[in-house]
Amino acid sequence: MNSKKKILIALGACALLVLWFLIPKQTKENNASAHASRALFKVKTQVAKEQKIQPFVLFNGVTVPSLRVALHPQSGGTVRKILVPEGKIVERKVKLIDLSKGSKKQNVIDKEAALEKAKIYHEGYSKLFEKGYISKANLLTARSDVKKAEYNLHLAKVSLSDRAIYAPFKGSVSEYLVKVGDTMNYQGPSQAICGYFIQLDPLEVEIHANQKQIPFMHEGLKADIIFDTGEVIHSALNFVKPETNKQTQKYRMTMLFSNPDNRFQAGVSVKVRVFYDQQEAVSVPQSAISYDADHLLIGVKILGANGTVSFKPIKIIHIEGDVFWIQGVSKGEKIIIQGGDFVRDGEKVTD
Repeated sequence: MNSKKKILIALGACALLVLWFLIPKQTKENNASAHASRALFKVKTQVAKEQKIQPFVLFNGVTVPSLRVALHPQSGGTVRKILVPEGKIVERKVKLIDLSKGSKKQNVIDKEAALEKAKIYHEGYSKLFEKGYISKANLLTARSDVKKAEYNLHLAKVSLSDRAIYAPFKGSVSEYLVKVGDTMNYQGPSQAICGYFIQLDPLEVEIHANQKQIPFMHEGLKADIIFDTGEVIHSALNFVKPETNKQTQKYRMTMLFSNPDNRFQAGVSVKVRVFYDQQEAVSVPQSAISYDADHLLIGVKILGANGTVSFKPIKIIHIEGDVFWIQGVSKGEKIIIQGGDFVRDGEKVTD
């Protein structure tokens, strides 16, 4: 009996000894496995999927006349009547201002004398040319002077009968610079201005693009003109100036829209939504956007098939709130959208 007890005690001691060796070894393996698992940082990813989008940019704009010209008298005189009030729409060739005839006979006499002088010179040059003293070019110049003098005399005679200022096209007078009784001393068509005439149908909208926006702008791009009332009018860019304004360093762009009866006036502030050309892009949340290690390039972090993080430069096409539309990522790539700020290029992570 004592022998059996001794055997049982010996077996129990051996079992305890075996367990003593096994238990610590198993714990170390578990700890190593747990440590390896904790070493892989977990991130959230999104599979890149390209979509067709038509991004837009919003501009501040203002309505302006599609045409604006200065009104010039064809001869001097006193303002007798202003026949059309400012702002009233009139057809082309409607009389706007009536001028008194004044004394314009002297102008006709002067032009007649100038014509006679030109004829005398031409006659003399003809004789000199026949004798070979001057070239044919000199003779032709003298003949041209006669033609000019004849035309100037014609204008002087017309000015005696036509003593009014007419609408150059369908539109309205935006501003008169004269009043009844004012005398206009005619010294040339560019020196005497009695008012400004504008066209508001079609009406023009003017906007300005900066140097980052201008590469995407061209004539024909669709645009929405948005008024404060909420009314939206569809249009398109019809002009993009090829050089900047020296003061603002911006590029002037315009569009037109129909404005019958001058429903909209010039000088109204509007918003303009200009749509870029349609293109392929990938949408990601703002949290996916990051910089490279040198903080020089903007991009996203990609989780490769082997679980390694890599930085990829991108081009931002459009931003809508917290959503960024980007190019530069291949279809099917895993973009890190959460946790990217805590991992580095080349690091292994899991999603």
